[in-house]
Amino acid sequence: MKCIKQFEVFHLQNQSFMSDQHGQELVQFLKKVVTTVQKDKEARLEQFETAKKKMNEEDIEYFHEDLEKMDRCWNYAMDINGVLLKTMSAGVSSTIQSELLPLYGAKLLTVKADQTPAEEQEQLDGLCFLVDCMEFGSDELFQATSAQAGDKLLEFIDVKLSNQAMSQTCIFGLGVLAARLPRGQFSLVDKTLIAIDAVVKQHPAGTSNVADNAMSALGKLVYFQVESADVANKFLASLPLKTDNEEAQAVHYLFFDQISQKNALLMHADVAAQTKTAALAIAELDTKEPKLEILSDKGRAKFQEIQGLLA
Repeated sequence: MKCIKQFEVFHLQNQSFMSDQHGQELVQFLKKVVTTVQKDKEARLEQFETAKKKMNEEDIEYFHEDLEKMDRCWNYAMDINGVLLKTMSAGVSSTIQSELLPLYGAKLLTVKADQTPAEEQEQLDGLCFLVDCMEFGSDELFQATSAQAGDKLLEFIDVKLSNQAMSQTCIFGLGVLAARLPRGQFSLVDKTLIAIDAVVKQHPAGTSNVADNAMSALGKLVYFQVESADVANKFLASLPLKTDNEEAQAVHYLFFDQISQKNALLMHADVAAQTKTAALAIAELDTKEPKLEILSDKGRAKFQEIQGLLA
């Protein structure tokens, strides 16, 4: 995985590390890995039902530890898929849609409140896979995943609200939908606003990374879907984000970028003052507490670009 993650660095440096054909072959290989692991797991579980009568507690514990190691293959494959989509989406999206999407999507069909940790991890991998496809996939892959994704993400939030990782992934995914769907075509705006409130109430700001991801989703609603000054000011009052520095950097950069594009809602008479206050507060905190890393170098450059608009 460390080697795969390095491909993101190559991509940022505009370096090619793999041809489209090799990327497609890697997706095919990932499919073989996860399907082989799944078949082996099913066979082991079937054998376990008979053998467990003669197994002691230590043997049973070892058996389940081995299963957990097998399950990690789904997680590794999901991570690799995400890197491929980030770095060579056009070349691999179609293959991912046909080969991997059905496998990971099948894990999300049933949402249950009571699950084992292994079952929850399987579904979390499926959710992360889905959100990666929506965020980084081609237009065709986005269309294939987005049609039913919103309702499914809301269902997971409703049933698994107490699960931090699932709540974080799902609320972020709803933000992705808000950003990529054309204005007016995101039919779940009101339900998403309710979900954001529920997620933040369950996972308050400063206690985990979940609230920052919820504000990321709220910001995308403000920029791309809603026309409410109240909603905009609610988002702006949450800035700067401080807990999840990776998400904070992304949210603050997009905020500055929307200012540079003179986003209509941010420039609205009832919002403009709060927009200026939030932007200056982000820059001030970044200067006073650089260890928080709430701005990337790109974000700082974008702030310099918009200073004239904040005067």
